[in-house]
Amino acid sequence: MPDCTAVKAGRVFTLTKWENRVSVMIPNNDIKKTVCTFLNRHIKNHEFQGDEAIFTSALFNSLFAMQLVLFLEKEYRIKVENEDLDLSNFNTLNAISAFVEQKASCDCHEH
Repeated sequence: MPDCTAVKAGRVFTLTKWENRVSVMIPNNDIKKTVCTFLNRHIKNHEFQGDEAIFTSALFNSLFAMQLVLFLEKEYRIKVENEDLDLSNFNTLNAISAFVEQKASCDCHEH
């Protein structure tokens, strides 16, 4: 059972405690919607699908990839490490969503 639920910027976050650790659960569909909105600021009149290849389809370039990384770090307060900079983490909405969920749910020790 979750210990508490928090609402920030209209999003619901579930905080769970386990062995003195806190995990943040961000709903997968919320991540997809937020990232899709960000992508649509740059590509108009395109409906992005969950498994659509974003970068290998030439919709965006490597410079945009860095903008996406910065957006994700700021929006979800995650840290994208050098070893995370792999196309498989960012090429589809599903991959981005899974990546953000994984990074956001990393175990953070309570102080």
